[in-house]
Amino acid sequence: MLVAGCGRIGFDDGGDGDAGDAGPMAPCTEPWSAPRPVQLGATANRYGPSVTADELELYFSESGELWVMRRARADAPFGAPVVLLSPPNTPEVDAAPSISADGLDLYFLHNFMGNSFIERSHRASRTAPFEANTATGAYGDGDITDDQLELYAMDFQAPIWVQTRGSTTELFGPQVDLPAVINDGSLNTSPSISSDGTELYFASDRSGPNRLHVARRASKLDPFVEVEAIEAGAFPREPEISADGRHLYFVDASTGTNILSVMSRCD
Repeated sequence: MLVAGCGRIGFDDGGDGDAGDAGPMAPCTEPWSAPRPVQLGATANRYGPSVTADELELYFSESGELWVMRRARADAPFGAPVVLLSPPNTPEVDAAPSISADGLDLYFLHNFMGNSFIERSHRASRTAPFEANTATGAYGDGDITDDQLELYAMDFQAPIWVQTRGSTTELFGPQVDLPAVINDGSLNTSPSISSDGTELYFASDRSGPNRLHVARRASKLDPFVEVEAIEAGAFPREPEISADGRHLYFVDASTGTNILSVMSRCD
């Protein structure tokens, strides 16, 4: 069953839309569009896409480093990839970025001596450099919520869990595994939480080799009660739902090369 929703994304230079308008839209019943690359002609192996709420910056990892692509408007193509400076990049492996909605805090997996810590780097503005990396008390491959008080994550073949904290100055508390409707014994990876907290996107082999899935609940206070598969072609990985729920970014590994791709809904 296909997932329904709203919105569209394009790769032309026309249009006068407000690139920062990522507010909620009325529900629709249209399915996701066919997948397409976020950057035409891309051939490099790239992983872990994460976008700001206005979708003007797309972060990802390549060769153990953190990169970003930028654009002036949400209906324009992304520019050339740029590797981030240090910080946040380090001499070790840095991957699985999760950018905050406002683009000021970058969470990422920092692999040090075989341990996958999640660290954070802050910047004062979208044009300022990132500051020193700090510990978060979390580890694994994680996705931060809009208020930065919850982190959905997993590590290797462990269940998907959530960690919470009372303020952005605190470390995250103990991990709490998500319910069996999500952690059903399959290999479930790369969680991405929607901005309203009612949908959790992830990759799983429960209904075939590595398909994308979405778990739903009525509100942030309710448990997840259903999971549906999403048709995204062969070998999709690492989903990232946009803040407005219109665009689903992911890694397309169907050709043997990991290509950052996107599907839209409600064109």
